[in-house]
Amino acid sequence: MKIGIIDADLIDGKTRHPNLALMKISKYFKDKNNQVELLLSYNQIKDYDLIFLSRVFTFTYVPKEVIEIKKVKYGGTGFCPDGDELHNLPYEIEHLCSKKYMSKMIQGFDLEGLPISSFANLCLLKKELNNAKGEKTIYEYYKGKDNETEKIKELEDKYTFTQSDYFKFLEYDNAKDFKAGYEEFLKNRWQILQPKLKDAFDRL
Repeated sequence: MKIGIIDADLIDGKTRHPNLALMKISKYFKDKNNQVELLLSYNQIKDYDLIFLSRVFTFTYVPKEVIEIKKVKYGGTGFCPDGDELHNLPYEIEHLCSKKYMSKMIQGFDLEGLPISSFANLCLLKKELNNAKGEKTIYEYYKGKDNETEKIKELEDKYTFTQSDYFKFLEYDNAKDFKAGYEEFLKNRWQILQPKLKDAFDRL
């Protein structure tokens, strides 16, 4: 069987990191001697027997006619509408370096194209914390608060997998250092996330 894999976020330019769910699907079918290929255009769908499509972000564009094709199997958090059970959970995906703050810095430094929503800049946090911290990092938000050390330690161990010095680049006052610091932050956190994600998928 000829199987096509579509990472909608990749096609729409929203991420540079692989979709791990699609990677698992690809490996499963390759192990069963199927031909599996990553598609970079929706126009290629007609050439395949079965298509698996996924998106992480709800704002990623996917043509409506594509998901209506019978041989296209689609899923991912990006297909969960408002009011869905997932949106009623106490947690949500949040930017560690806030989207609003990063947008301001990118505009000020003229750094168009810097990947604000890179997978390595995302984590799962409680909704009330997301709402309360606004544009701040978790370290800025909890600074001086009661039980600061304990709260930060819990977040680092369970959710963010970060340290406060990872965010020093946010203090840089020139475009070159800011860009280099953010890219180094993404690289380091992705290296931390990879084994954790692998372990999680291996337990599925």
